[in-house]
Amino acid sequence: MTREAAAIAENGDDSFDPAAMEAAEPDIDKEIHTRTLDAVHGNPDRFVNEYLRYFGRVLNADNASELFDDYRLARATRVKPVRAAAGRVVEGAFERLTAEPVAEGRLPLAVFTSGGNASGKSTGIDNRARAHLVFDSTLSQLEPSVAKIERALAAGLDVRIRHVRRDPVDAWRAVLERARENGRTVTLEGHLTTH
Repeated sequence: MTREAAAIAENGDDSFDPAAMEAAEPDIDKEIHTRTLDAVHGNPDRFVNEYLRYFGRVLNADNASELFDDYRLARATRVKPVRAAAGRVVEGAFERLTAEPVAEGRLPLAVFTSGGNASGKSTGIDNRARAHLVFDSTLSQLEPSVAKIERALAAGLDVRIRHVRRDPVDAWRAVLERARENGRTVTLEGHLTTH
């Protein structure tokens, strides 16, 4: 699979060059990484409030990245520098939602998505669902995933995991298409670790 996915990346549509996102400027990336993390640490409530206002109870780092100008202005090269800050915002929103009572009209339910990049997890989320929260991620890292599920259970929420499986090569094609459409990128290495 790895060779096939690499061949698609190398020989696919040349209107998008996935290597471009790897050609980031280390000094600028470090500065963006530090600045965005400092901003979140300096006023976490502001970022969590903004996230929940714009994106609701569906929590994912891709949405949280949109809160940062550096990402919005150069999505193809600024995924990595803002990812830590975006992750902190999502963590803060998750902590807040698991600490507060279930809102009227909502179910005491936490839905977690699972599956590789571009497998269709976000597409399959019903935003009208009445779950107290949806944690939209790959669940590809065992320890933090288990910790989040345990936190949701400790908060009295039922937990459901919605796993979506898609062939990694087909999903890579979707990653490239998404990058062409909206600039949201994933490295080949990052993609393969989630599948």
